[in-house]
Amino acid sequence: MLNKVTLILCALSFLGAIAGTVGANRGFLPASAGMYLLALSSLVGMLAAACAMTVLFTTKNYPVAMIGLLSLLPFFTVAALAIQASKFPLINDISTNLEDVPAFVKALELPENAGRDMAYPEDFKTVVKEHYQGLTALTLDGDPAAVFTKVRAYAEKHILHAELTRIDPEKLEIEGVVSTRVFRWKDDFILRVRPAEPGKCIVDMRSKSRDGKGDLGANARRIENFFEALRSAP
Repeated sequence: MLNKVTLILCALSFLGAIAGTVGANRGFLPASAGMYLLALSSLVGMLAAACAMTVLFTTKNYPVAMIGLLSLLPFFTVAALAIQASKFPLINDISTNLEDVPAFVKALELPENAGRDMAYPEDFKTVVKEHYQGLTALTLDGDPAAVFTKVRAYAEKHILHAELTRIDPEKLEIEGVVSTRVFRWKDDFILRVRPAEPGKCIVDMRSKSRDGKGDLGANARRIENFFEALRSAP
């Protein structure tokens, strides 16, 4: 009986993990539902592993025990994500300009953001200053129109899995939405170009996750990678 229970729990653990990950990736499930299903699968996997250890020391059915222990894989996946998350501050909205944070326009009109507060949280500013000291605005050579054209071209090419939703040459602003690779979490971002001293412009960027309290550093990394691409541009 215990052998059968172990195998059933193991199967449920793997099926839940696969369903959660693939379902979110393919759009059959919301990202949050996919993550919750993966977390639930990890708990089922732990129960299966406990049963497997009992099988190992009682009936000594080694094949069943080994199969049951494999059900810990979803748990290790969730644990690895939790460890990774602990390395970053618990915020999900990053801006290179904290005195004059770029304000979303198109993102406010998207149905997916209905009811969300898209203003920049004041308490995030202290956290950004402490943990992301090197994340500042980028200064580029060129007049505003030329820099804006360059920023737009590089946004289309170098911000992975992004869809531009607003391109405003008059205000020199660009907005877009990014889908993360696995669970398809949605992040909104805005780029802003402003003239500085003669022949130079300042580029600011803000990236905000729609869900979750933390972002595993994804928003800051997106800004850093994009600015690095702009710096390296000819």
